[in-house]
Amino acid sequence: MTGEQAALTQQRHRGITLRHRLRPLGDEQYDADAALLRQFNPFFPRFCGHMVGQNSLEYALLLLHSDDRVYGTDDAGEANRILRRILEHQVLDPDADSYGNFLWMTHWDRVKDANAVAFLVPGLIYAWLNFPEKLDDSTKAAMQQQFPAMLAGVHGRKIQWTYSNIFFLCMGALEGLARVLGDDATHQTAVRAFDEWLEGTARDGFYEFNSPTYTPVTLIGMEAALTYTTDDVFRERLRRTMDVYTYQLAQNLMPTGFLGGAASRAYQRDVLHGTGHAAPWAHVKLGTPLAIGPHDRLMFVNHTLYDYVPPPQVRALVTDRPDPMVISDRNSGMASRRTHVVTSSYGLASQCMERVGGHSPAAYVLMVRNTDAPRPSLAIVPDESFSHLPCASFQSRQSDSRVVGRLWYDLPDDQRDHFLEDPTFVCEPRVLFGLRDQIEEVRVGNVDWGGRPVQLRAGQSVAVSWGGLFVGLTLTLTDAEGEPREGKAQLAYDEDGELRLRVLLLGGTEMAPDDEPLQALLIFDTHVPAEGETLGDYAEWLSCWELSVEGECVAAQHPDESRMAYPHTDADPDPIGDALHVSPDLTLRPGDLTPIINGETSPAILAR
Repeated sequence: MTGEQAALTQQRHRGITLRHRLRPLGDEQYDADAALLRQFNPFFPRFCGHMVGQNSLEYALLLLHSDDRVYGTDDAGEANRILRRILEHQVLDPDADSYGNFLWMTHWDRVKDANAVAFLVPGLIYAWLNFPEKLDDSTKAAMQQQFPAMLAGVHGRKIQWTYSNIFFLCMGALEGLARVLGDDATHQTAVRAFDEWLEGTARDGFYEFNSPTYTPVTLIGMEAALTYTTDDVFRERLRRTMDVYTYQLAQNLMPTGFLGGAASRAYQRDVLHGTGHAAPWAHVKLGTPLAIGPHDRLMFVNHTLYDYVPPPQVRALVTDRPDPMVISDRNSGMASRRTHVVTSSYGLASQCMERVGGHSPAAYVLMVRNTDAPRPSLAIVPDESFSHLPCASFQSRQSDSRVVGRLWYDLPDDQRDHFLEDPTFVCEPRVLFGLRDQIEEVRVGNVDWGGRPVQLRAGQSVAVSWGGLFVGLTLTLTDAEGEPREGKAQLAYDEDGELRLRVLLLGGTEMAPDDEPLQALLIFDTHVPAEGETLGDYAEWLSCWELSVEGECVAAQHPDESRMAYPHTDADPDPIGDALHVSPDLTLRPGDLTPIINGETSPAILAR
């Protein structure tokens, strides 16, 4: 047995085990009368109820995979009921704008989330191709009759190539439909779309980069297309693309399976617990641990369906890599610049973000300890509400374990009244230090903090210890002219046990009609203490940092350390120059990705 065959066997075993783990979750959510799963969504009432667009199909695939050890074909029978119920919610009126798409929820009267067709079609094709003996005649007839409408629905979901996860789910759908319909024109459409994506990505850098949720979803679509296509050349291009994606994810992973590094999009569970799609994806493909917890989702089934195996050196990268390892990335189209420094003790990442918002804004700064503790991370985040509150922009520079940066908010003219009328409509970045029962000591300035809420003074520091690791933050709030302002940065343990620093840039009950947003200057540091070194020693060093701002330039100075400043200048240039990605085993400059994907060059790290 070759190394890749052995890796595939192990990968399949992990996938089977994960499917067995997810089965009780589906059993609990399944409503047999409706033949669909039911969900509660704490943020969006319209997503409460019986689901068509996600999870129900994954549960049907679990049932089709079941070996029916107890009751014969009952599992397959329920799977058929679910598949037919899903098909009942496809829009089959050829005159409708949403023809071929699906209602996401049964109680909707129209297509409100046009991504449903992208999520459903690859899995429906999987059921068709892999379980012909378990699909009954009525299910087969309905699927066969509705495949052409599905193709129309995918074409109707006109998606930009920068929206990577839905773009590649649609590509997986196109290749699957090209196969079952024997339609080469549809395959050629997928190839042209891929060429467009490759041209833009080679030029700009990756979009939806390193996202704990959306990069693995991108890989689901990519792997479906790789599996379904009958074009050997295209299959190899997709495989090499997955190799590059997998390399980038693997190098940002902690050995625990927590995806660190700067992300394009991330949910709160991703940032705090590392429990997004990246965790089960890394478990199946790379063999990292996967803790059992409350964040399991039926969608994780998709990571167990296909047989792509990462290159051997990529598989080894999670546990065998330089210490420290520095990963630098940028996307020129988004004006995004990211750095991740990974050591044996922690990973520290930061990024520049000019446009921030939506329901999944990523952390500005993310530090992940290399531990299997339930909460191993510290994050500076734009928003915790999941309700599209105004988010500050962030510009920063990272050198090794230290980040200097500036948070600010450009207030649109049409938002001022909203801020004044609604005290909950705020621009308030937050520092989430961690949980009370995991933190050993906290010092404010260089004074042992007693635990009661405190307003930080301008330039005052916070030092936190977990025993084997210290972190420090020095923060100064100023007005637009750079004059210090106080009373807007509160440190407290909240009811959830989180040590949270709220940095109010604009809004709240005390906002006056002519108030302008504040800006926050900060320096963040991570430190592994020497033997005998106390948090008091570290806090004394931390308190000597001084922050200043002139225009958009923020600088941090310390009597015993090198000056740090952002932005870069001709005299102090960006160390990666014009590169889009720099890591120990791979450098990508504009245009370099294309020959790799087309097989004209092959980096050693991706060798098979």
